[in-house]
Amino acid sequence: MTLLSTSDEHIVDADVQKVSGFVTATFGQAEESAGKYFAVENPTGQPYALLQIDNGIIKSSATKKCDCAIANSASLSFIEFKANAYSSNASTIQKNYRKAIEQLYGELIELCELASGEPSSLELSRARAKSTKLTSKPNQTI
Repeated sequence: MTLLSTSDEHIVDADVQKVSGFVTATFGQAEESAGKYFAVENPTGQPYALLQIDNGIIKSSATKKCDCAIANSASLSFIEFKANAYSSNASTIQKNYRKAIEQLYGELIELCELASGEPSSLELSRARAKSTKLTSKPNQTI
């Protein structure tokens, strides 16, 4: 689903509805008041779209995907919320960061495959990178 706007907006990934959207009087109030939102500043007033990806455009749980994206005629930006990923443990923070990156990367793969109709070169590069083990000696640059 796609939502359109020309204004500044707050975007949330609603816990109850399990979909991203603009904060309105009937949507996303709890997340906004908890500070769990993405702020879009649009000083030019140019139209842009909010693309609901997770549980919107892509409903499959088998696909790694981001929550949503915003797009206008000049750019496309992907958004992955990790609003409930609080931790003071460095290992946990790194794990949540890696998961978010995997979801964003998965979305790029999905888009490349949709555009070309075949597995993307990004996916092939990723597979090659996983199969190649890099090793180094101390003070050696790889």
